[in-house]
Amino acid sequence: MENRLAEIRKKKKIGQNYLVEKIGVSRQTISSIENGRCTP
Repeated sequence: MENRLAEIRKKKKIGQNYLVEKIGVSRQTISSIENGRCTP
């Protein structure tokens, strides 16, 4: 399954920092997931 986190986040105009606060992971983790370096 393709990682669509960045696509969905941008479509809904949600910043990485907002997502970090809501789900409790680091911004680096979000970035890694969006860039395919990490699988959630």
